[in-house]
Amino acid sequence: MLEKEKDRYRNAIQLLEKAQSLIDESVELIKDALVLVNNREIEDQASIYLLPQLAMAASEVHDHLGSNPCNMDSLMRFIHVRINQ
Repeated sequence: MLEKEKDRYRNAIQLLEKAQSLIDESVELIKDALVLVNNREIEDQASIYLLPQLAMAASEVHDHLGSNPCNMDSLMRFIHVRINQ
């Protein structure tokens, strides 16, 4: 792989790391919003569906039973493999 292409891949990893951080921040913002709304039905919906989906999209390491076959960790690992080929 040419150095120029490796640089593009490294830049892609940086963008994915930033996106991963923004997902984590979004989860915290959603939790804060749920506290303000103080509605059990809305909180249950977010806790059952939205928050786990975001967590599974951000990382392979999370507190939920499910998984996402393509998440930020797997994308970055794939790119690392390509760089090192």
